[in-house]
Amino acid sequence: MKNIRQSLKTGGKFTQVVWRKREDNPWLHAAELCVREIVPVISHDDTDAVHCGPGPFSMAGQKNGFVYALDPDREGKLLWQQKPGTGGKLGGIHFGMGVDEARSVVYVPISDRPVDMLGENPEGEPIDNCRPGLSAAVTITGNLVFAPSLDGHIRVFDADSGAHIWEFDARGEFAAVNAKKASGGAIDLGGVYLDNGQLFVNAGYGTLGQIAGNAFIVLEVVAP
Repeated sequence: MKNIRQSLKTGGKFTQVVWRKREDNPWLHAAELCVREIVPVISHDDTDAVHCGPGPFSMAGQKNGFVYALDPDREGKLLWQQKPGTGGKLGGIHFGMGVDEARSVVYVPISDRPVDMLGENPEGEPIDNCRPGLSAAVTITGNLVFAPSLDGHIRVFDADSGAHIWEFDARGEFAAVNAKKASGGAIDLGGVYLDNGQLFVNAGYGTLGQIAGNAFIVLEVVAP
């Protein structure tokens, strides 16, 4: 409510955004239906695979740079909080952290960076081994963390040591399977998808001055 009060002015217009079912949002649901045709859907109730904590909102990240641990069985009671990022208008935590229950580790992508069109993000202390513009969700395997970035690079880190192992530049032109050219760019939103030894990358996101593109790239992941 504090932010609303600060924005109020005489004669102004107040608009609310109300969440609806994803089936009512073709931008999300149409893509989900396409993926369901080629990727099996497995319920957490039908598998022993590790997933994100004991409830749907057990971990939460925010643009203010904070990570919150909430108890879904006690009406979201705050268990603890940490602030690995500085936060800002387009800073902090955006589209998805990664939880590794086997290591008891949360991998938090941080997107703290200057954004001229919205005003500079507040300055903060640099964080060791932090890469700028990690807005997209991270992807975790047994021993690797895939971190796509707004600079168009995918970087892979060792899950135990944090060492930078490999990276791929998704910018520039690529030969497409339809004999045309595709252009890569910034990687945002859902990040990358790893399945059956292949890495699927949606490269190109031109909103808010980022690197536009239209490339869907598939990479073979070979064990060392």
